[in-house]
Order: sequence, then structure tokens, then C-alpha cells
Amino acid sequence: MLCVTAYDLAARMKYKGLGLEDAARETIEHLTQIGGEGGLIAVDTQGNVVLPFNSDGMYRGFMTADGQVEIDIYGQNRLR
Repeated sequence: MLCVTAYDLAARMKYKGLGLEDAARETIEHLTQIGGEGGLIAVDTQGNVVLPFNSDGMYRGFMTADGQVEIDIYGQNRLR
């Protein structure tokens, strides 16, 4: 709740005209700059998924349109 991160991402897309990946990257960079830690599971209207985070790990997962399941806890920050 430090910076209402999900709203921040949506506002960057709406008001700056950014795509999901760029908006998510900027949002997590901002969260880091203000001393916050966390991440997002974000989906745009075309079904693109991004899972950025700035912590050591984050529980995250999603299912693709063709039924492929992706689940991770630790590992690299993922932008899809």
C-alpha cells in the first residue's frame, strides 16, 4: 500500500500511454526508489502478462490462452 502500485501501473498506461511492460518496469522502479518491496501480476486487455518484482522472490503464476501453466516463487524477474 506504500504507493498503490497497481493503480500506479494503470495510471502510467492511461496517462503516459505506456504499454504494459514499460509501465510495469517504471512502476517497480518507482517502488524501489521510495524504499518499497513487492511485485505485480499484471495483465493487459490483449492478454499480455508481466510479473515484475524487486524482492528476492515472489509467489506468482498465470495460465496462457492455450492452457500452459507458469508458476514460480524465486528466480529472475519476469517480464513477458
